[in-house]
Amino acid sequence: MNVFILAKAIFVITMAKLLTCELCELKDKQGYKIQFGKDNNGTIHFVLSLSKLPPNSNSWYAIGFGRSMLGGLDVIMIRILNGRVMVTDEFVNGYTNPIPDVQQDVTVSKTNYVDGTLTVRFSRPSIPTDKISDIPLRNCFNWNFVMNPGTVYDIRGSISKHPGRPYSTQVCLDQCLI
Repeated sequence: MNVFILAKAIFVITMAKLLTCELCELKDKQGYKIQFGKDNNGTIHFVLSLSKLPPNSNSWYAIGFGRSMLGGLDVIMIRILNGRVMVTDEFVNGYTNPIPDVQQDVTVSKTNYVDGTLTVRFSRPSIPTDKISDIPLRNCFNWNFVMNPGTVYDIRGSISKHPGRPYSTQVCLDQCLI
């Protein structure tokens, strides 16, 4: 009887870990996939993979933290211009272009383009040092993912509006530990 209870407990723990991992990944059928997790130092690590991406793409993607653009969003912008990747820490308030933060709290560790798939690894602190335009990400918080790319027009980073509604969901970082 004890073996049965132990086996059932192991199964429940394994399933809980599988479900937790699901909460730390978002993907669609068009080739967008993002994985994220928080380490012991409170740094949030992201891996964005974009498959089926033309080599000289001029597009942008974003992750916004907060309820809505009208209320103000702390944004990580991923711009691709002629195959060059730029990841920046920005803020948007209202239906305007985001403005880069004076203090950049996003760090890019790697970009890689292989066989039509772009992979970008970057991170940001969950409690940033920039208290003016960055939002601390504690407990459960609303995240907005721009998965349908807009267009990047020029080297300054001018962008179009995103063509579709961002996917909005509540993320609980304590369930996304790495």
